[in-house]
Amino acid sequence: MKLKPCPFCGGEAEVERLGTKRASMIIVCSQCGCCLESGDVSGFADDKHLQWNMRYEEFPTRDSLFSAMANDKEAHHPGCFPDGDDTSACHPDCPVRKAKEDDVDV
Repeated sequence: MKLKPCPFCGGEAEVERLGTKRASMIIVCSQCGCCLESGDVSGFADDKHLQWNMRYEEFPTRDSLFSAMANDKEAHHPGCFPDGDDTSACHPDCPVRKAKEDDVDV
C-alpha cells in the first residue's frame, strides 16, 4: 500500500490498523503523530482512493469562483445579458451581480 506523505509535516505515513468490514483503518504520521481513522477497507480501493491520499492540491480563489459563476449564463437572472466578469449590465436581482456588489462568498 503506497501512502502519500503527511499533509502537515511531510513525514512518512504508516498503517496502524488495516480496515475491515467491522474495523476502521487507521493511518498515522510517524513524525508528527497526525492520525486519520477512516472507513477504508484494505484491498477494496486502489491507493489513490484511500482517504489519506485524497488531497486538495490547490484551493480555488474567490476571484476564480466568481469568474466561473459570472461566465455561467444559467447562474444569472433570466433578464441578464452578461459580459464576462462585468456585471454592470445585469438585472438588479441577478444573484451574480448581488454577489459581486455585496462581496459575499459565491
